[in-house]
Amino acid sequence: MMRFAVIGLNHGHIFAMADGLVKTGKAECVAYFAKEPELQAQMRKVFPNVPLARSEKEIIEDPSIQLICSAAINNERSALACATMRHGKDFFVDKPAMTTLAQLDDIERAQKETGRSWFVWYGERLMDPSSRRAIEMIEAGAIGRIVNFIGLGPHKLMRPIRPAWMFVPELYGGLINDIAIHQIEMFTHLGGGRPTVTSSRVGNFGHPDVPTFGDFGDATLVGPNGATAYVRVDWFTPESMPTFGDIRNIIIGTKGMIELRKTVDLAVDNDRFTGNQLILATTEKPPHRISCEDVKVTLYDDLIRDVENKTNLCIPHEKSFAACRATLEAQTNAVWLNK
Repeated sequence: MMRFAVIGLNHGHIFAMADGLVKTGKAECVAYFAKEPELQAQMRKVFPNVPLARSEKEIIEDPSIQLICSAAINNERSALACATMRHGKDFFVDKPAMTTLAQLDDIERAQKETGRSWFVWYGERLMDPSSRRAIEMIEAGAIGRIVNFIGLGPHKLMRPIRPAWMFVPELYGGLINDIAIHQIEMFTHLGGGRPTVTSSRVGNFGHPDVPTFGDFGDATLVGPNGATAYVRVDWFTPESMPTFGDIRNIIIGTKGMIELRKTVDLAVDNDRFTGNQLILATTEKPPHRISCEDVKVTLYDDLIRDVENKTNLCIPHEKSFAACRATLEAQTNAVWLNK
């Protein structure tokens, strides 16, 4: 039974991450630490039998703990990752895993020096059945050589429940880094390695009271295999939408195209969830829908296997570092549209 602990509960993804590990039946959450009383209360509600540690240090220095999971404030995640790996543990972190290129350099250095595993929760690829099915089909040659990738990641802001730190650039790190990491990581996986950012833009169109907060961003990229990508993210999904955002990928190949409708399909039904499907059109077959509900999500079993076997197969470091570097370059070098 793998023993893991949680440090940092500042984004709700941490509960899905911890729950996913526990539900495999192969991992036990043995401790957690959060300094915020309200977040401690949330943890007690979800995991009532997991004890609160006295400090981060108590968990990091516990030799019986193999893995630390975290969704700390964004700019605190890199230091925690480095400390964890240097204490002989693996680290599983919510995206974004860091907020600056310097922090990414620190993580790469710590990982290479220690040989420990550093896993990032890329939910839109690893936890999404349609992404997994699409990758299988593409690798089998269903649409030929990849030509172009479009990744759309609109989100609801739900501002009343967002923490104050999200609107402080140094703590948050920007919306391209926060949201578009999903799309850029997917393109990195499809595009043959680390992509080159050819342009990126950020704007504040609807939140003048926080002028440094980007509520719209986009980027264009080129992969080592010559494929191109366009990525767009924003905080303008209407509250009336039945999901947090209409997340889509469109992948064009030389012999066909795939569209992933990951959360909702407004062309079919405006009220119910119609994700977990893709639309395929090829030179041989006209457009048709393929259900992905039968696809098994194996991330947590795979991650535990990596921890136990000291391997790095489920989220390879080099691809992960490449995706993070491209995303941070897009965020750092973005042209502000309306300053």
